[in-house]
Amino acid sequence: MISRIKIDQQFAQIGIKITPAKLNIKMPKQKMKIVQEDPQMEINIERPTFEINMKKVRNEMGFRDPMTLMREIRNTAIDKTYNYISQTVNDGNQMAKVEQKGNRIAGVYRSKSLKQSQKGINIGLMPKELPEIVWSKGSIDIKWTSRKFKIEWEGECRPEIIVDPKHSVEVYLREKPYIKIIIEDAEAQESNGRLIDAKL
Repeated sequence: MISRIKIDQQFAQIGIKITPAKLNIKMPKQKMKIVQEDPQMEINIERPTFEINMKKVRNEMGFRDPMTLMREIRNTAIDKTYNYISQTVNDGNQMAKVEQKGNRIAGVYRSKSLKQSQKGINIGLMPKELPEIVWSKGSIDIKWTSRKFKIEWEGECRPEIIVDPKHSVEVYLREKPYIKIIIEDAEAQESNGRLIDAKL
């Protein structure tokens, strides 16, 4: 019997597992809101007006107001008084002229009678004066407000970046190394004088 050695050997094997990172980007969308205000028109109108002053016309027609009538009576009384005094003085002076021949008193009254007979009659339209009219033209004021146009954004425009799964490298031992030696008994073969070449 011949003993032989059997060696069984295995080298270590390393396994590598690479997981690449997965990048996920989420981009939220903003909402656009348009705020628009149309221009507005504002109109302020002051209507034309007129005022009629009938005071002169009424006074001319005899429809005087109390104050005007009192002033007119006062002025007339003053004028008549002054005229009477002046006429009386003139008459007295005329009568006092002794150098004048004839009846001086009769001459004075004769001249008065002639003046009264010379009064004329005035015929015309009533009233002569037109009423005074005062006009106010009025006005139109137009105001415009400016147009408003505004854009408002709702929400945030920030991208969200998510890494799932993360990048990883995993190294592990796939096969453990080992050496296994076994001694086996083997029968010798006849060689007939030849060398025995056996592979162990």
